[in-house]
Amino acid sequence: MNKQNVTQMMRILMIEPGKAPYPMDAPDDIQLRLDTIGSPIDVLSPTPETLMFINADGKKLGLRLNRRLPNGELIYGTAYITGDFHLGRSVSLSESEIHELSTLFAEIPNGEIE
Repeated sequence: MNKQNVTQMMRILMIEPGKAPYPMDAPDDIQLRLDTIGSPIDVLSPTPETLMFINADGKKLGLRLNRRLPNGELIYGTAYITGDFHLGRSVSLSESEIHELSTLFAEIPNGEIE
């Protein structure tokens, strides 16, 4: 029997500079992170149950200002949020998490002083 590598889909919240956050279905794989975020990748925890994937060098690379985190840290470039890891993989966000995070990251910074 030939085993195939099956990538599981998950529900994430995409946060792009200048746009409202939006949910989407995406594979849980490194290629999504590289294609969406670039590298090097950093992982933050906007809430205790979620993970935010960002480009660690976004500001240095000249990526667009995206959002301000609740702790005041600025995020540059595209980011996305998943549920916290389970058995080494990200998990889907629940509809209530998507609503909570969409509200938390609804404000789009405009001309912030850095």
